[in-house]
Amino acid sequence: MFKKKNKPSKIMSAVEALGLIKNGDTVTTSGFHGSCVAEDLIITLGEEYV
Repeated sequence: MFKKKNKPSKIMSAVEALGLIKNGDTVTTSGFHGSCVAEDLIITLGEEYV
Protein backbone atom coordinates (compact mmCIF):
# COMPACT_ATOMS: atom_id res chain seq x y z
CA MET A 1 0.00 0.00 0.00
CA PHE A 2 1.87 3.04 1.29
CA LYS A 3 5.63 3.14 1.42
CA LYS A 4 7.43 5.04 4.15
CA LYS A 5 9.72 7.72 2.84
CA ASN A 6 13.20 7.90 4.29
CA LYS A 7 12.89 10.99 6.44
CA PRO A 8 15.34 12.12 9.08
CA SER A 9 14.25 11.49 12.66
CA LYS A 10 12.47 14.31 14.47
CA ILE A 11 13.71 12.93 17.79
CA MET A 12 16.83 14.58 19.22
CA SER A 13 18.52 15.22 22.53
CA ALA A 14 17.94 18.40 24.51
CA VAL A 15 21.49 19.53 23.70
CA GLU A 16 20.88 19.02 19.96
CA ALA A 17 17.63 20.97 20.22
CA LEU A 18 19.40 23.85 21.98
CA GLY A 19 21.79 24.00 19.04
CA LEU A 20 18.85 25.00 16.84
CA ILE A 21 17.90 27.97 19.03
CA LYS A 22 19.41 31.25 17.85
CA ASN A 23 20.01 34.48 19.76
CA GLY A 24 16.74 36.41 19.97
CA ASP A 25 14.51 33.36 19.40
CA THR A 26 11.42 32.87 21.54
CA VAL A 27 11.03 29.36 22.93
CA THR A 28 7.66 28.07 24.09
CA THR A 29 6.62 24.69 25.42
CA SER A 30 3.33 22.97 25.97
CA GLY A 31 2.12 20.15 28.15
CA PHE A 32 -0.84 18.80 30.06
CA HIS A 33 -0.59 19.21 33.84
CA GLY A 34 3.04 18.15 33.98
CA SER A 35 2.87 15.35 31.44
CA CYS A 36 4.18 15.64 27.90
CA VAL A 37 6.41 18.56 28.90
CA ALA A 38 9.88 18.88 27.39
CA GLU A 39 11.40 18.87 30.88
CA ASP A 40 14.91 17.90 29.71
CA LEU A 41 14.89 20.81 27.26
CA ILE A 42 13.78 23.27 29.95
CA ILE A 43 16.42 22.05 32.41
CA THR A 44 19.19 22.09 29.80
CA LEU A 45 18.14 25.55 28.63
CA GLY A 46 18.39 26.80 32.22
CA GLU A 47 21.82 25.22 32.70
CA GLU A 48 23.17 26.74 29.49
CA TYR A 49 21.74 30.24 29.60
CA VAL A 50 20.95 31.21 33.19
